[in-house]
Amino acid sequence: MESNDMRVILIGAGGFGQVAWDLSHASIGARVVAAVDTNSAALSAARAAIGLDGSAIFSDLHEALETVEADVLVDCTPPEFHAMNALAAFHHGLHVFTAKPMAASWEDAVRMVQAAEEASLVLGVNEQLRFGWLPLAVAHVLQIGQIGTLESVQVSFREPSAWSGWRAAMEHPLLLDGAIQHFDMVRAVTGLDVESVFCRTWKRERSSLKGFGSAAAVFELSGGIPFSYVGSWDVTSEAADCTGWWGEWRIQGSVSELRAAGRTGLWIGGVRSPVTVEPLDVKRLSLIVFDQFLRAIREGAPMATDGVADLKTFNMTEMCIRSASIGARVHISDLKPPISDSMPAPTDEVEVEPPMEHAGEEPVGPADGTKVVGMC
Repeated sequence: MESNDMRVILIGAGGFGQVAWDLSHASIGARVVAAVDTNSAALSAARAAIGLDGSAIFSDLHEALETVEADVLVDCTPPEFHAMNALAAFHHGLHVFTAKPMAASWEDAVRMVQAAEEASLVLGVNEQLRFGWLPLAVAHVLQIGQIGTLESVQVSFREPSAWSGWRAAMEHPLLLDGAIQHFDMVRAVTGLDVESVFCRTWKRERSSLKGFGSAAAVFELSGGIPFSYVGSWDVTSEAADCTGWWGEWRIQGSVSELRAAGRTGLWIGGVRSPVTVEPLDVKRLSLIVFDQFLRAIREGAPMATDGVADLKTFNMTEMCIRSASIGARVHISDLKPPISDSMPAPTDEVEVEPPMEHAGEEPVGPADGTKVVGMC
């Protein structure tokens, strides 16, 4: 353990927070110095795994921030608490690394970015799937011009819902917690941002989700490139054509077409590419994102998913939600206030007493039994 390690306060110590238990042993220059959770069992497990003493575990974030000397807050709580946690951390001079989605609402996400900019602190969002084999391979094909000029993008996603707790209670679980990563991958692969979208959401009668578990959207990206998306967490568990977390991709170019599937591989013009298909390792990918976050703090290096960049991904989800609610196409100019790289500081303050009834719950993986553990 190095004396110059970034000192981390972890809030949301159970469930997806478990990957942060290993920060002290990951050789990336960070160590957990305190854990916060209202779930005593999660705190006890984190304390044992990390090696914290009793003075470094808390049930209240405000007390931890006042008591512990730290550099970074890692937030693995449900999204409804991200904004209040981040604003409290910024007030105490801490950088913030948060699970996706950045916040429960677009307005809260804007406030978080504003506060980070005002405090000259780094806000990082764990959009980890963009660093996996599929988006990296697809991006390489596009960058070398192997299929010619980009003409269109299609992504489909089908997985059974196995979520409980706060995800199951969300109004838009697919758009806010699932599709947002597919939108982020498309931004990463193409280098394009959203101009407009028409979206429809729905839920199946037999759905285990309270909100809308399915969505179809037609985006217009920069330069007029169409991107169509169909996703569902309301697929029956016996369905044989589930896509896995990466989804299935079809990208048309001026000279050829690319097809990629997260579980099977990548094809160009019908010829299979030798690229290696890798299983989803959320923990490994999350550490890649966290390493970028630390480099942004130490060196001022660019972070692909800092607050300003990730807000462009959040725009896509917010525009889908607005479009579905009004039954009409929504344009980027409809988002108010406009998003820019330089934002005014927020004028309101937030009290720090975040309840975290679900922060310590065990993550539930896909219906095939695969357990997904990581900052997600």
